[in-house]
Amino acid sequence: MRSLRILLVDLALVSIALVASSVLRENLEFSSDHLLALIPYGLLTISTAAIVLPLSGVTTAVWRYSSPQNYRDIVAAVIAIVAGAAVLTFIANRLDGVSRALPLLQVLITVTLMIGARIGSRLWHMRRSPRDWPRDVIVPAAESVLLVGVNELAELYLHCITRYARDRVRVVGLLDAQARRGLSLLSHRVLGSPEDVADVVRTLEVHGVVITRIVLAVPLRELSIQAREALFALEASNAIPLEFLDQKSHGNVRAPKWRAATMRRGRGRRPTHSTQKATRAWRVRPIAPSSGSSTSSWRRCCW
Repeated sequence: MRSLRILLVDLALVSIALVASSVLRENLEFSSDHLLALIPYGLLTISTAAIVLPLSGVTTAVWRYSSPQNYRDIVAAVIAIVAGAAVLTFIANRLDGVSRALPLLQVLITVTLMIGARIGSRLWHMRRSPRDWPRDVIVPAAESVLLVGVNELAELYLHCITRYARDRVRVVGLLDAQARRGLSLLSHRVLGSPEDVADVVRTLEVHGVVITRIVLAVPLRELSIQAREALFALEASNAIPLEFLDQKSHGNVRAPKWRAATMRRGRGRRPTHSTQKATRAWRVRPIAPSSGSSTSSWRRCCW
């Protein structure tokens, strides 16, 4: 039912874009005769849109959570609609009454209306400011976090903090080797590079900000050797824990060396569900204890 409503709204936007492009083509002069001549082309445009839009998946996306991928799908669908309508009209009446510039204007206006409607819906549902959220829940004082990396994962982390944990977590700044100092991501400024993490932490302590956690939004292997040494040295000396977002997103945890070694020898823990799906189906089965043994040994089987 929701997809049908979205389809009807999109068809209305396609129709409005066709009329608007025709009026714009005629130098903003409304001509009923010209619009009557566009009826065959308009009917074929709406018919093509009724087929292309559901097939392209445009009508199944939720407007309030629209993304650039949805916008690319809209552009591709609109181009297919206009091209299909133009070809069918050419076969029917050789594009009688349709100017050559009309399809181009129609594509631009249709894309603008459809994407603008989705952006407007997203902004409408985001109109409620976090400052207006209820504060009837008692929470502890916010901890100060330093975020390493300027990328999509860092942006997602900042969105989640702002949305769900703004009273518990406060990101005081960013560290990135590529971004220039002074730039900002979602109003959070870049304070330096990961190699300068110790100096940044000391500077913040001078201003009364005590860092309680360092969150890494980039894989550890992508950091330089100096950055890794600085982060681990700070973790060891100041007892500031490091949190790896890429490992959390993949369901991994950093295991001690002895645990990694025993897992390589086949005597570690059972593989996680994500590992089973990514590789092969592993199972751990107990072997019945021998006559002279009091404990069960374990065997890892694969099938």
